[in-house]
This record gives sequence, C-alpha cells and structure tokens, in this order.
Amino acid sequence: MAGESSKTKGKHAEPIQPPPEEDIGMNSDESEDEADILRGQIQELRGQLQQVADMQTRDKEQYDEAYRNFDEGMALQREQNAQLRNEINNVSNNTIRQITGKDPGEIMKPRQPGPFDSTTKDLQGFLTQVRAYQQYFPSILRTEEDKVRHAAGCLSGAALAWFEPTLRDFVTHVYQHRKQDTKDIFAYYYNFKEALKATFGTIDKERLAENQLEALKQKGSASDYSALFVQIASRTTKSEGDKIAAYYKGLKDEVKDKLYKEDRPAALATYIAIAVKIDNRQFERRQQKRGQYFTNSSNRDRSNKNKIYPNIGRPRFHLSTAHGGTHAGPMDLDAIQRKLAAIEKKNLTCYSYGKKGHFAREYHSQKKERKQD
Repeated sequence: MAGESSKTKGKHAEPIQPPPEEDIGMNSDESEDEADILRGQIQELRGQLQQVADMQTRDKEQYDEAYRNFDEGMALQREQNAQLRNEINNVSNNTIRQITGKDPGEIMKPRQPGPFDSTTKDLQGFLTQVRAYQQYFPSILRTEEDKVRHAAGCLSGAALAWFEPTLRDFVTHVYQHRKQDTKDIFAYYYNFKEALKATFGTIDKERLAENQLEALKQKGSASDYSALFVQIASRTTKSEGDKIAAYYKGLKDEVKDKLYKEDRPAALATYIAIAVKIDNRQFERRQQKRGQYFTNSSNRDRSNKNKIYPNIGRPRFHLSTAHGGTHAGPMDLDAIQRKLAAIEKKNLTCYSYGKKGHFAREYHSQKKERKQD
C-alpha cells in the first residue's frame, strides 16, 4: 500500500472528468407539437389579415359606388334644377305676356349686349350677355334664325367685317341659293357661337393661362395676388405641387424669406393661407415701425426744445405764449399794464391845477416848452 501511494505521488494527478450531461432539450414529440401550434397561430393570423384586407376592399368598393351614386345624383339634381329654372322662366315670361301682351324685355328694356369688336378677352362676356338678353324676349327671339340675326347685329369692327359676307349672303339670297356655311350658321345659334369662338377665341387656353402665371407677380397684398393666381391656375392642368411652386415664385422676396422656413403642405389652399398670414403680419409690423418713428421724432424735438441755435439765414418770428392757452403771455401783460395805467391816470386829479387826466410834471415840461417858444 505504501508503494502504491508512493507511485501515485510520483505521477501527475489526472483531472476529474465531469459526469455526462443529460439531454435537457425537448424530445421530438414535444418539438413537433410546438411547431404545429406555431403554424396554427400563423395560419390564424393570416386568415385575420385576409379578412381585414377583404373588408377594406369591400369598404373601398362601397365608397366608390357611393361616390359615383352621389356624383350622378348631383348631376341629375343640377339638370333638374336647370330644367326647373327654365320652366319657371317660361311660366313667368308667359304669364307676363298673357297679362301685358309683351315680352319681359319690352317692359324692363335691358341694355343691348356688346358691341363685340374681336377682342379675345371680351368674347365670353359678350356671349353671356347675348344669352341673358335673348331670354328676355322668348316670343320676339323665338327661332334660332332670329337669335343669330340679333347676335350678328351686336358685332362691330373686325368681328363685323368677318361676319359681313355671311350676313350679306343671308339677306341677299333666298334659302335655296345661299351657301352651305350660311345655312349652317343660321340654322342653329350654337353654330354661330362656335364659329365666333373658333375665329376670335383663345386657341390654347391652357398655354395662355400658364404664360399668365409665369408673368404674374405680387405687387400689392398677398390676398389680391392669391385671388388672381387661383383664378388663372384654375384654367390649367398643373398639379398641386407645380401650382405651389409657381405661386411661391411670384411672391415678394420678404414673404418668400419667411415662407421658405415653413413646411410645404400638399394643398395649394393651405400654402396660400400661410403666405397671406405672413404678409399680413409684415404689413402690421411696418405700420408699427412707422408709428414708432413718429414717436421718436417727437421725443427728439422735445429734447432739443431748450437748445439755442443761431438764427442765420432764417426769418425772425415771435410766438405768442397766449395762443391757444388760458394764461397771458409777456406781450399781453405789457398791453394790460398800459391800459390800467391809462385808467388810473384818467381818474387822478393834478395837485397843481386841480384837473384830472395829467400829472404836474407833464405840465411843467409843456410849460417850459412854451417859454422856450
């Protein structure tokens, strides 16, 4: 035993090996169960997501259908309102004619439209005036031919020179010998209106509007500039972003400096509201500065009031301290003292001669003067 122990001491002790670890993981059956549960949950979530997507699709379809129905309903309502207005106008016109035997225009005597002399910007206004005028005369201007003849009588200048050959053909020849263009124009007022637009109207309204937006600049208030900008921009097909960029370009520099720091919204109306608010604040600030300037200048005058400046090259003048006040100034006191002295002298009696109104010293001086004479 002693030998074995000595042998053991002479050799290095071998490290103690740990016991083998037990398999603490799940067995294959448990893993498959967990995977099945997880797959079931995922499948359930997918089903729920699909239901939500289906509901959104149905909601969108229902919204689109409701919007279409609303749009169609509004269009139908507008058409019905227009028909109702026409019926009311016809009833009122017929009633007036039944009572008076005249068209409303014969009683109210509206002003004739035009004349239209080929100015492009006046064309739409002229056509609107013609339509409004002709509605006053439902009996006199009853046929399409009558309406064209009336509108032709409101032309002047280059417009009249353009239509004169057609009008001359109409009044000179009978229907069978008229040109086809003449027959077409006098057959319907609409044809006359479209021919007038094709000749004197704007060929490319959108391009004209874009050029106007390019040249438009803010000269007065931002409100006035915005109103004109919206009116012109409505005749273009620009996107909201392009309209906002064009609007910003035409603003004054001081408005741009403040507007540049603001977040740019998606809608032009919101952007305009921000710009107008900035412009109004800047205007108020300018008014405040002007008021402060006047106050400072008045303070400066008061501080220099007691200073003496040489009166070189300036006319002399005197200010009465009694002007506009309640007390007498120096010059006024002198005048009052002279008046009081005169009254006192008048009431005094001279001790030498017993007379009133003079002093003895004055008499002696006069007496001496007489002696000298």
